Amino acid sequence: MDEPSVKEVLEQWLRESSFDAPPSNMRPYVTFPSDEAFALYLSDVEDRPEQEVIDLLWRMLSACTSIMDTDIYRLMLNHASQVDQEDAEVALNSGSMKRLRWRDKTNQGDAWEGVTWVLEMLPARPGSAIQALDLYMLAQHGLPDRRIHTIADAIDIIRAKWIGNPKTIAERVALLKELDPRKFEALVAALWREMGYETVLTPSSQDGGYDVHATRDLVGRNERVIVECKRYKEKKVPVAIVRALNGLGNPDLAHAKLAIVTTSGFTKGAKKEAEDNRRTELIDGTTLVPMLNEHLGADWPKRLEHIVRLAFQESSLSNEEQAPS
Repeated sequence: MDEPSVKEVLEQWLRESSFDAPPSNMRPYVTFPSDEAFALYLSDVEDRPEQEVIDLLWRMLSACTSIMDTDIYRLMLNHASQVDQEDAEVALNSGSMKRLRWRDKTNQGDAWEGVTWVLEMLPARPGSAIQALDLYMLAQHGLPDRRIHTIADAIDIIRAKWIGNPKTIAERVALLKELDPRKFEALVAALWREMGYETVLTPSSQDGGYDVHATRDLVGRNERVIVECKRYKEKKVPVAIVRALNGLGNPDLAHAKLAIVTTSGFTKGAKKEAEDNRRTELIDGTTLVPMLNEHLGADWPKRLEHIVRLAFQESSLSNEEQAPS
């Protein structure tokens, strides 16, 4: 029997996600069945009936419990005894963890309270709806990965349906300039990963002078690239930033290539400094957008949140693999 096509899988999932579908404690329709199915949905979401899209978002963002939720709570409890006590206390006292604890003890209520109220802003204020979902994820600790990806997918759907997909390089640079700086770093990490590198995002509070560490094995040698990201709206990257990256004191990075990626441009002094130090590459906004188009696909603005969340997840896994045992 032939395997079902991506379109057939998507349409089946949409039927299971409709209001006519029977309720299920597993809520299998919360997350799209595959990245390919999600991309296919985004490709024509602008042409889908508005109420149909809102109904799907309502189901994606509604209160729910899956069988993995209490398992995650128990894993968090076990992990808390092995990490910094203060960090563990913050995580276990967050809203999501408290709901998991209540659910675990009473078997009542939903482990996730849902954020369907955000949809009251549609279609009039899609930007505010996206901002609200961003702030919600910023405030939460301990959300399961699938829940995080679902919210990220909802943001991409809202942007594609009610804001539109920027087409020109200038429009796409403008989109990048409005991106949260940490998300911009994650997008750059995703770009380098698609160019064949293993990438790790450095911690935001203590990045050691750069944001992305990229490596790949080539025949006869290992290539390392240190990437500094500057999400600027107007000002150009000054020469001091280039000199600071060139002056990194870590001997392990002495032979690494250097790259500075910005949404704006570079001063004359910064360009001259890079010319004098041939291992430093400068990438401005109008250069970055074609690179994103080439390696992440021309529809990357539609999938922006999805790409960023995957980059955060992959970088987290890489950090765990490199952590001392």
